[in-house]
Amino acid sequence: MLYYENVNDELKKYFLILCGNDYPLFIEKYLDTKELKRISKVGQFCGCDYTKLHNVKFFYSRLDHSISCALMVWHLTNDRSKTLMALFHDLGTPVFSHVIDYLLGDTERQNSSERNIFKIIESSSELTNLLKEDNISLEDLKAAYQYGVVENEKPKLCSDRLDGVLHTAFIWQGFWNLDDIKKVYEHITILKNEEGQDEIGFDDKKACEKFFDASYKYSIVLQGNEDKYTMQYIADALKVLIDENVIKLEDLYTKSEEYVVKLLEHNINSFFEFENASHLERTDERPLNYCVSLKAKRRYVMPLCNYEGINYRLEDISDLCKNKINNYMVYKDSMYSYVPNIKDITLKKENR
Repeated sequence: MLYYENVNDELKKYFLILCGNDYPLFIEKYLDTKELKRISKVGQFCGCDYTKLHNVKFFYSRLDHSISCALMVWHLTNDRSKTLMALFHDLGTPVFSHVIDYLLGDTERQNSSERNIFKIIESSSELTNLLKEDNISLEDLKAAYQYGVVENEKPKLCSDRLDGVLHTAFIWQGFWNLDDIKKVYEHITILKNEEGQDEIGFDDKKACEKFFDASYKYSIVLQGNEDKYTMQYIADALKVLIDENVIKLEDLYTKSEEYVVKLLEHNINSFFEFENASHLERTDERPLNYCVSLKAKRRYVMPLCNYEGINYRLEDISDLCKNKINNYMVYKDSMYSYVPNIKDITLKKENR
């Protein structure tokens, strides 16, 4: 059975929207490799699946995200190398994704944890043999990685950021349904940007503004204390496990989230309270409880839009966009956030 036929109905419909019902069958053999199977056990939402502080609709893995990116690139380019590079782009991601950047003290850039994708591909006999069958070289993939539709610097839009906004709106925050996605996605196209390079953009201003509104909400969520608290709590709990030799940093790149969550449940004194926490307290004065106060990476997009035959950044043609980006740049949540019944994060007494 094909991968997309074995997922829940909503995710299957999402996949088919992204590929325009033209599912690239050639990616299926890659999904059965050890490297891609591993990221099927890594969540996309950086630990938000494991606490009631968030209401995630269903588990969406890094593999699901990677497939979504591949389907977008295939739909837009019909190019196998570019599609596979989109499929491979998260091979170096550890469990809980960017939580491990928090563990490494990198909350603002969030690019410290990911391992080198090409080294992973080179060291995999499964992947290299399949690529050879498809007559695709590592150099082809490296060239595809430089293609703006596959990867791009913020605030430019690429498949990774496009899916980031769509799946957040649909699965994590739930303010869009599949019909919303379809109406916006119908206006996705490839445009030439200011540098004359290909970039994902929109052929309709209203669709572009609707997408930007979703990306604004997504960006605010990532600056909110629920997200920061979740990620920092898990990072600090993992640090306890590492310091107490319960787990090694390397294990975070080889084990599943399910395995690591069981270790956290068995060893961390307040993890049950974390899993069942449903709200945060906010304050601008440091509380006595375990609390979180930090700056997080600002993630936002400024999409291209073709308007009356000319390609513009949306902020140049939309007052709505201009106002929202200004609001976002000054947005701040409270200085501290905490869960009242979580006093600290330590190893359970019986496990010391």
